[in-house]
Amino acid sequence: RKFARPQKGERKFARPQIYVHGEIRGADAPYPIRWLCCSWKLTHSPSWVVISGASQGETYLSHSNEFCVWNHPVELHVACRQLEGWPRIEVEV
Repeated sequence: RKFARPQKGERKFARPQIYVHGEIRGADAPYPIRWLCCSWKLTHSPSWVVISGASQGETYLSHSNEFCVWNHPVELHVACRQLEGWPRIEVEV
């Protein structure tokens, strides 16, 4: 049963939840690479559920001589049944 409302006579228990509000700002562009983009995804155990927000994404392609700017927003709301297999954000540039 996935986060269903409590049935009549059932007690409602609070579940641990995490809210993530942030951004992927950018990266230093190593010479001779000038064009960079970033792919990211949320990995977690089956006991965690994404309630709202995207669990993966990709920034646009940015060009720079020093620092590539993305300012890509990340907004997530996750909850769990058990405190194991904590969520991680994997980033690939």
